[in-house]
Amino acid sequence: AAALRQPAVREMAAADDVREAAAVEATLVGIVDEAAVERFLAWCRGPSIVTSGVGLAGRVLPPVTIALAAADVFGWIGGWGWFMTLSAQAVLAWQWGHRLHPFFAQASSGVPGLRRFHRLLAVWESFEAEAPMLVELIGALKASQAGPSASQALARLDRGLSMADARFSSLHPVLAVGLLWDINVARRLDDWRAASGRDADDWLAALGALEALAALGTLAADHPGWCYPQLLPAAAEPRLEAEQLGHPLLEESVAVRNDVALGPPGRVLLITGSNMAGKSTLLRSLGLAVVMASTGGPVCARHVRLSEGRLFTSMRVQDSIEAGVSFFMAELQRLADLLSAAPPLDTGDAPLIYLVDEILQGTNSDERRIAGRRLVRHLLRRRAIGAVTTHDLEFHRHPEIEAAAELAHFRESVDQVDGREGLSFDYRLRPGLATTRNALRLAERVGLRDPDDSAHDAVLP
Repeated sequence: AAALRQPAVREMAAADDVREAAAVEATLVGIVDEAAVERFLAWCRGPSIVTSGVGLAGRVLPPVTIALAAADVFGWIGGWGWFMTLSAQAVLAWQWGHRLHPFFAQASSGVPGLRRFHRLLAVWESFEAEAPMLVELIGALKASQAGPSASQALARLDRGLSMADARFSSLHPVLAVGLLWDINVARRLDDWRAASGRDADDWLAALGALEALAALGTLAADHPGWCYPQLLPAAAEPRLEAEQLGHPLLEESVAVRNDVALGPPGRVLLITGSNMAGKSTLLRSLGLAVVMASTGGPVCARHVRLSEGRLFTSMRVQDSIEAGVSFFMAELQRLADLLSAAPPLDTGDAPLIYLVDEILQGTNSDERRIAGRRLVRHLLRRRAIGAVTTHDLEFHRHPEIEAAAELAHFRESVDQVDGREGLSFDYRLRPGLATTRNALRLAERVGLRDPDDSAHDAVLP
């Protein structure tokens, strides 16, 4: 799917005029509540509300009444025949009024924006696209021999609903009785549903897909330095290779980019380093790269090659007092889900791409190391590629992990500023195991010094 979306996003990135016109029309539509859309689509799929007999009466009685009244006025015929037909109209208007007003309300869904979608759809229908996915989506909106285009059909619906709005007018009683207005408008809307209602789901689905591609195209246009990932064929050995990978939410002036490689199955990237050195940010950058690649969009990197696969992360796990789940149990459940998601090594399934930040922080270091090693060893035997971060510099000391782990680390440097010791980070990923630690230095920075050191009783800012 990503391979099909990429050409569509590339074309969208170059179609500035279309994207801007669609953005303007979408702004005029405004935010449409999801529940309102569901009510509208349910209305589109509903059965006719006006029976054939009442519909015939709505077409015949008003002109007959007008003709009889005119004949009576001009003396062509005598009698009160027009009064009889008008009375019949009054009875019909009264009987059907309470049924048709909720019908009109559901059609409008209480949201005027639904009725202005035709202008937005017309923008997309005018887009002469070449990418196969765009051609298919726009083709679902355009007119065919079976009926009008999506924009034409919704414009017709808008006119019908505007007529239904006459029920809010002070003249409505006159129209409702004299012309059987509500019945005739409802009949018109029934005809619309029969001709076009079944297509409304497809139109809105195509519109949503086009807007998503337009958003990715805008992102690509705003960041011309980002790359479109090279997607490896399914038969290729699963890998993820990124050159100059950065975090897309960081400003270019402060972002630090790194080269990263994951895979093939049977290997793991084990990242060590001090607090605040960049381990978690790197995992998030990798995760965002996989997500963006799966959408067909650009990635914040100079070059990326990867296999399409399912992403699974274990980061920022939280406990739950309401569910009675501790932080450690929440971690265990998440890691159990990770193992369940990883396919067996000997299958041709899409690989799992896993990113695990600080395995099992919620327990003691000895048991954390044992359980963490078990997890990694399981993953090494699955069709999975990924990275794990840890503060434990002995974590890799297991024969199976030592043979499979690619070791990398971040580090910090100690500087002297105005006679005081400070830490600085360059956020560069380096090969090998971390050689520095900073937990105690950071603790001292916030005042947590050894109480027996009388020279440092003051709490530092």
